[in-house]
Amino acid sequence: MRSRILLVVLIATVTAATAVALSAPANARAGEGTALAAAPGGSFTGVSPARLLDTRSGLGAPKGIVVANGQVTLGVAGRGGIPASGVSSVVLNVTVTGPASAGYVTVYPTGAARPTASNLNYRAGQTVANQVVVGLGTGGSVRLFTSARTHLLADVTGYFSTPDTASGHAGLFHPLTPARLADSRTGQGFTTPGSNTTRTLQVTGRGGVPPTNVGAVALNITVAAPTTAGFVTVYPSGQSRPGTSTINFTQRDVRANRTIVALGTDGRIALYNATGTTPIIVDVVGWFSGASAPPGAGGAYYVSMNPVRVVDTRIPSGDLGGALGPRDAGVQTIAARAGVPTGAGDTVPVAVVGNLTAVSPTTSGYLTAFPPGFGKVVDSVPLASDLNFVKGDIVPNMVMTQLHAGLLGVYNSSGTTHTLLDVSGYFALPAPPLTLTRPIPDANDQVLLTMSSNGAYFATSSWASNLVAGDTNDQPDAFRVASNGVVTRVSVGVGGEQADGPTWEAEVSNDGRYVAFVSSATNLVPDDTNEMTDVFVRDTVANTTTRLSVGPGGVQSDGDSYGVTMSNSGTRIAFTSSASTLVEDDTNGEADVFVADVTTGQLTRASVTTAGAEGDGRSTYGIISGGGDHVAFTSFAANLVPMDTNGVDDLFVRDLATNTTTRENVTSSGGQANPDPDLGFSISSLSITDDGRTVAFSSWADNLVPADTNGASDVFIRDRTTGTTSRITAAGGVQADGDNATISGDGSTILFTSTSDALSGLWSDSYGETMYVYRTGTDTSTPIRGYDYLSGPAKVSTDGSRALVGTGIDVDRTGRSDIRTYVLTLP
Repeated sequence: MRSRILLVVLIATVTAATAVALSAPANARAGEGTALAAAPGGSFTGVSPARLLDTRSGLGAPKGIVVANGQVTLGVAGRGGIPASGVSSVVLNVTVTGPASAGYVTVYPTGAARPTASNLNYRAGQTVANQVVVGLGTGGSVRLFTSARTHLLADVTGYFSTPDTASGHAGLFHPLTPARLADSRTGQGFTTPGSNTTRTLQVTGRGGVPPTNVGAVALNITVAAPTTAGFVTVYPSGQSRPGTSTINFTQRDVRANRTIVALGTDGRIALYNATGTTPIIVDVVGWFSGASAPPGAGGAYYVSMNPVRVVDTRIPSGDLGGALGPRDAGVQTIAARAGVPTGAGDTVPVAVVGNLTAVSPTTSGYLTAFPPGFGKVVDSVPLASDLNFVKGDIVPNMVMTQLHAGLLGVYNSSGTTHTLLDVSGYFALPAPPLTLTRPIPDANDQVLLTMSSNGAYFATSSWASNLVAGDTNDQPDAFRVASNGVVTRVSVGVGGEQADGPTWEAEVSNDGRYVAFVSSATNLVPDDTNEMTDVFVRDTVANTTTRLSVGPGGVQSDGDSYGVTMSNSGTRIAFTSSASTLVEDDTNGEADVFVADVTTGQLTRASVTTAGAEGDGRSTYGIISGGGDHVAFTSFAANLVPMDTNGVDDLFVRDLATNTTTRENVTSSGGQANPDPDLGFSISSLSITDDGRTVAFSSWADNLVPADTNGASDVFIRDRTTGTTSRITAAGGVQADGDNATISGDGSTILFTSTSDALSGLWSDSYGETMYVYRTGTDTSTPIRGYDYLSGPAKVSTDGSRALVGTGIDVDRTGRSDIRTYVLTLP
């Protein structure tokens, strides 16, 4: 891999009869997935909905109505498709029917103290359901407490494993900003079903749900003014309809219920309406990876808690304060409360699971839970709802909502309503199995450190005077560091003289023989009198130092040279120079990109047209491919290729074998990038694979791919063979910003940074950026967390297994905060 980060200071000192399998056990055979040792919680497996409790018939508990302030103990483990062991929590749809008076139900693990929280509120004579995710207690059972006399029913739809049996890739949660998939009132998704009618709905590829590798989705199902009392059952399309219900309602009711449902093989769900005509609304809030999801595809694990009330606006406290007014939104801190981690350590909460309740609203309306964004909170409220209410009602619904920087937003549509929030768990990202190694443990003042593409050698510019004996020049020098820790100073003269000026950059070949560097020293080679910064190469085998930035006949450069990059073999070196004396007929008065051949001594200008004409604008940031046959660079020149009329910098690749120049920051149909009038530039980072086939870059252009509407820098991949351009910071259908793009030499891995939480459901660190690992072909970006701060990568190994990264915080927990460079083993 060869890459260049622009505009960033790189001063890095260093439902059928069988279970729907969405997760694999820890002892899965090859090809079935393996457990992740660092899993902070459980992975999800859906099962065909099965009734476990019905006190009307005596199923699961003694027959008969449950008395007021009574409770039943329900055995769950080993029933309804739930394993007898290895289960931490279960997903239940709990229903009350025929209550004698208004009341509530609380579901909690057997053996735990009953919490001051509720899962389901009801009125006299009502039949109403709510979904609950509850941890298993003593004997694999749960308890259901009811405050009023009523019958109780419970259907199981899935379970979460224990951490030690969690899958490393399947059944992991990916939260989304809520999105509407269907509204039969307007014909969106499907038309309103009549009595005894089933509708199907396409889910994959919509609302942020990816088109493949999805096992189940978390939905909010709302019925709006049905013509009669009844129920709706949601289940995977193509499977037999189970004898259970998802949501129960009365005539003219407006009611919602959360459900987690497995998808049919076509990525669809089925919705059965039992009676009357029932308008249905479907909102998606997240998805679970399927069994086909590749390892490393990311996702969050579920951690169960005994329910805890964190919001009660009737008792003004906390971030929400008092009741919410009309078209009003409040923000509640969830992280670091009630047992939810802060996210600063190894476990990052990305979504909260709990029960949201509207209490005594002054008019009809709805509540929406959502991840709050920047600026005015109400501006980030999505077109979706979590629960609907009428005047004076008490209405609950389970929420599974993405967090933003540990925060949860709640929006009230109309009137004034109090809200309750009981938290029963959270989804968390684990710290990836990272390995951080400091290449030079005792040098805390590297100016820039790089790594050979095979990871065998490092090169650094450092002020340290203790890395080698006899370092007394009081200047930053260039050093080569072998993997065994042996350090060699390379910014020395032909006879080993110490440099009399500073050295600022260094690159090393895979075999460690060649080290290229930039220096303003005057004594490294004879007759260096130009008082300019030059590019040098040290041959550590022949013990020679050669100046590369010289023109025909050895004429010295009349401008500074900088930005050195090296091929894997070290025999070709690219750099940028403002000199006009390095090649003949350099009359453009602009900086150009050059390539030096170490073996032949030939110096050529790369920033030229296919016909060899010089560019009419500034060219910089030259990067040579690992194979040495291609140079990527940016240029403001308008004549390097035909029809360059956008007036901004573009990304070009010069093929040194065919002597052709092509523009690569273009659309798949060849259209040029549009300029950003406020910035005056287009490209902010670029990188190229060893064979020169693929370039990765970040750009502010919004026309390179369809539907680029985020108004931010994005990371793109350009396949120069197929002529296709794709955006990786829109993985899974979401749009996020991206920068610092770096691709591995084999093209398998891209590292980039983002300030957005859209890719992973977590907010960036305190320095504003989170690093992501993108594996090509997976459409998934995995965040690197669990450490205080990791900056943009300087280099990725050819095979994508390691990267050189900078950190500005106390990564190795020494109690000292400084800027250093580390080698990171990628997840």
